[in-house]
Amino acid sequence: MTTDGTVLTVSDTLEVHPFPLDVGNVGSADNSIRSRLADTVRQDEKRRRLAEFLGSDTPAWNPDDHPEIEEAGDAAEWVRQLRREAEQRFQRQLTNKDQE
Repeated sequence: MTTDGTVLTVSDTLEVHPFPLDVGNVGSADNSIRSRLADTVRQDEKRRRLAEFLGSDTPAWNPDDHPEIEEAGDAAEWVRQLRREAEQRFQRQLTNKDQE
């Protein structure tokens, strides 16, 4: 605990940050600590799942799951096609608004 009444904690980046602790209102401090601990548990779980995934042999991307990209020729052409379609929809919406 520091002289100003805060508790020091260690973040994910290992930097020390002051963690306010309201000693006048114990219920609030208790909830704050529980909230911080719950966040830490969630972050640790995410970190564990990511490490497990990165350590596995399962690829993150399977081209068989995305035949629309292969049909377009390659990913860059597929993105261009999506953008053209979005632009055409936008132009149709503008035209319809003008006609109203």
